[in-house]
Amino acid sequence: LDRTGCYQYLDANDGQEHVAQLVPAHEIVQRKTKPGAQDVIVPLVRSLLSNPNETVLIFRNAKGVTSGSANYLAESLSLAPSVSAIQGLPTVPSSSDSVRLRQCLERGTAFHNSNLVRQERTAVERAFRDARDLRVLAATTTLAAGVNTPATTVIIVEHDFAGDPPRDFHVSEYKNMAGRAGRPGFAPLGRSILYAETPIERENLFREYVQGEPEGVRSSFDPNNLDTWLIRLLRQVTR
Repeated sequence: LDRTGCYQYLDANDGQEHVAQLVPAHEIVQRKTKPGAQDVIVPLVRSLLSNPNETVLIFRNAKGVTSGSANYLAESLSLAPSVSAIQGLPTVPSSSDSVRLRQCLERGTAFHNSNLVRQERTAVERAFRDARDLRVLAATTTLAAGVNTPATTVIIVEHDFAGDPPRDFHVSEYKNMAGRAGRPGFAPLGRSILYAETPIERENLFREYVQGEPEGVRSSFDPNNLDTWLIRLLRQVTR
């Protein structure tokens, strides 16, 4: 999806490539001094949530922008509080992110990152999974690894890991995040949206990630270090 609101996708029924105007162009307005992803994300999420069965999971590549995304969506969408998640939080906030999380939950959104304590992350995960009063969650990419948080729509804002230097996602990493949409037993159909700045970038990202084949899986097991692997295995055994 690019900043003009055009969405390039593969049809779930016939597998054919299409381009549609998913977000009306006049709804995409600059919200800060410089253009940013939130200019598109706010009207996109607002439109998606017009469907009462919609849940939206937004992947960001750094902890700070997860709380920032949850905050600006809370300010823009005027959602009801997530009472179920708030009830699961610790009585005393453990950090500034804990305070920000409660503030977001009181306005119907949440974020999930490693700055939160386990009880906070669990409360958010459970409320989002139940989808009763928490339907918008911004999270770092680690949520895609092993945490059961399916959604009807996944929005992937960046296509690289933050770092020095940054590293582009592998196709398999993108597919893993996109695969959180429409999980069997939770939603009959899912949609993933990868953000692009321009139509040219949209086209390039579509070819690289949507149509790309995941890299081959390689085992890290080294038969030359069998002793080390045995020790690691035994270390996990508990009575």
